[in-house]
Amino acid sequence: MSRSASTRRTPSLPAYRAGMLVCLREAIVPDLWRIHDVEGRIVTLEPVSLGATKRQVPTSDLRRYRLKTTDQVFYKEDLVKVLRVENPRADDLFEYTIEHRGTSLTLREHELTVHVGSEAPDPLSLLKNLDAAPASLAFSRAHLLQSYFKATARSLGIVGYNGARMLPIPHQISASRYVLLHGRPRFLLADEVGLGKTVEAGLIVSTLRKYFPEWRTVFFVPESLSVQWAFEMYAKFDKSIFRLSDEEEPEEGEDDPGVILPHSKAVEWSRETALAREGPEILVIDEAHQVLRDSAQYEACLSLSRKA
Repeated sequence: MSRSASTRRTPSLPAYRAGMLVCLREAIVPDLWRIHDVEGRIVTLEPVSLGATKRQVPTSDLRRYRLKTTDQVFYKEDLVKVLRVENPRADDLFEYTIEHRGTSLTLREHELTVHVGSEAPDPLSLLKNLDAAPASLAFSRAHLLQSYFKATARSLGIVGYNGARMLPIPHQISASRYVLLHGRPRFLLADEVGLGKTVEAGLIVSTLRKYFPEWRTVFFVPESLSVQWAFEMYAKFDKSIFRLSDEEEPEEGEDDPGVILPHSKAVEWSRETALAREGPEILVIDEAHQVLRDSAQYEACLSLSRKA
């Protein structure tokens, strides 16, 4: 009786070659690279993401990356949609069928550019291609929205209360909600001294800015109260840092809650906005009865309020 000896074969690693898309095995989120060169078991990688540099790694640290229909892929600088992979062989470049300008093309992976980085592609192109986010991002987004809706419910519809570092009392919540329920709120807050008109104005302004962060906000207040207003808005409403001068414009891309100015500045602002035919979208005038003493200030505030 003869015995045949069986030999065990050790699985061989994939044959890597230039142009392949790969990611590192230990990466939790796919960190995409393209192979530039292969020397034995050492691979030189080119970065796909912005800001990275070339690196060398052993082939055992790599795994192939197969493009999905949800990936942002470019061909000749056009955003295209990946329809399917044609030959998913581990030892060769993948071939993909893509949709480019209404035509189906079959291309190898080295001919395609994968978008990874801070420069987002055209959202209209994404919508046109009916691109969807990966499931992990969809779940994260759903969790974020759920948390947001819960926080909004706790704030009784005043989203400016989310992140605020104070506890408004019932009449302040009621007054703020009443103002915010109107499509174009134009109200006089006339509570007695010490009952929190500043808090009410802060809740209203903070809520409007959360919905419309691009809106410009201007406070005209008695000159002696400018610093107090700035401190109140910073301390109670999400550390908002309002400027106390309109001479320095915020840098592009910088979050700018707005500016707090003395009543006397209203005349200058009214003159400038009359030339530009536009004014601040959110206007708050503290101690408004004081501007009645100066007809120029009154007319300026009236003109600005009509454009807000």
